[in-house]
Amino acid sequence: MDAMLKTLFIALDEQQGNTPEMNAALKAAEPAVRAVRDKMTWEELDGFWSAVMAVGTADVEACFARGFRAGARLMLEVLQGE
Repeated sequence: MDAMLKTLFIALDEQQGNTPEMNAALKAAEPAVRAVRDKMTWEELDGFWSAVMAVGTADVEACFARGFRAGARLMLEVLQGE
């Protein structure tokens, strides 16, 4: 089951481009990112962003699997009710 969920996650994880909400969030974050960049060396900044990305993506697959399982359970409930 885990292998199937991993395959589905990869298949459905197409880069669709930024949503308008994502673009707005990036624009709003720009001053804070500039302030951090101005206070760190490039090496420190690289280490910082590597850490941020690792934390931000640490459980993406697990979240997908939980959501997929929840959706499957909902479908089973719906189909059993008929």
